[in-house]
Amino acid sequence: GGSADDMFALYDVMRVIQKDCEIHTFGLGKVMSAGVLLLAAGTKGKRKIGKNCRVMMHSVAGASYGSLHNLENEMDEIKWLQEQHINCLIEETAMTRRQIKKMLAKRMNVYLTAEEAVKLGIADKIEKLKANKNAAMLFYDKDEKIQVRLKIQRKIQLV
Repeated sequence: GGSADDMFALYDVMRVIQKDCEIHTFGLGKVMSAGVLLLAAGTKGKRKIGKNCRVMMHSVAGASYGSLHNLENEMDEIKWLQEQHINCLIEETAMTRRQIKKMLAKRMNVYLTAEEAVKLGIADKIEKLKANKNAAMLFYDKDEKIQVRLKIQRKIQLV
């Protein structure tokens, strides 16, 4: 999860980079809020998710204080961020505006399984993780010849 502004900054960079190269995204553990769009924004066919990963979506949240005019201005900005987020999710996933708005209308965190995330087009494929003898977690995609090693020291290393 995180800030909508930071999410849109990363999303814009991903859009530029994707013109020249593939972007592989991997959802592990829990993909929350802003992270959902970033997972979905990877190159189609290269968006993977762990079998036990949970995906959480909710409406854009914000807080402000000040004069009535300032608060009205901030509310307009939050509404714009929400619409922009919905538009990007429509572009990157198989979800329709109606589906997204129905989820967000629940006014609470909506949790999805990895299977549901694939069905909705947030990710393309569920991947299994396995441990190796060096007590590290390995992710290996045989089709792509890509291996990611998640070391105990919390460093991620492409091998």
